[in-house]
Amino acid sequence: MYSFTGNTFTEELCLLLNPQAPDGVPMILSPVFQTE
Repeated sequence: MYSFTGNTFTEELCLLLNPQAPDGVPMILSPVFQTE
């Protein structure tokens, strides 16, 4: 499973798309952009 224990490509991408969003939003979007 993908975890938010570090700055991975997926996490950084989600943060770029949602710079002010709470953690719940990147977690929902992460499977869409996960390519690792």
